[in-house]
Amino acid sequence: MAPFTDWLNDDAHEFASAIIEAARMVLLRTANAAEASARLTRPRHHEHAEYHFRVTNLKRAAETFTALYVTRTGPDVTPGTIVHTATDQIWFCCNISGRASIIWVVNQDADEADPTDPVPTW
Repeated sequence: MAPFTDWLNDDAHEFASAIIEAARMVLLRTANAAEASARLTRPRHHEHAEYHFRVTNLKRAAETFTALYVTRTGPDVTPGTIVHTATDQIWFCCNISGRASIIWVVNQDADEADPTDPVPTW
């Protein structure tokens, strides 16, 4: 297991905590909205089954959303290594088949990782 460093201040902790909750809320609300729209539109059985399949998967993703690994990393160091040239990153993680997979990365400038970037798992 990777070692965690102490938070530098309460503001950083509150920021990360707010991001975790916002991400979980978005996933859950999206799942509930899709389920509600499927019920309201009364789709044919095939369409309803497809909606249900997607919603079930989304809910499962939300429930397994481990949401976050905060680190300082530079291009020449491994995640979690603290160096002065490093950038602050927030990694949103999801437990997929027993492995934590990074599904979204944001840095301190609110820039997102490119879709072509390699996605680490551990």
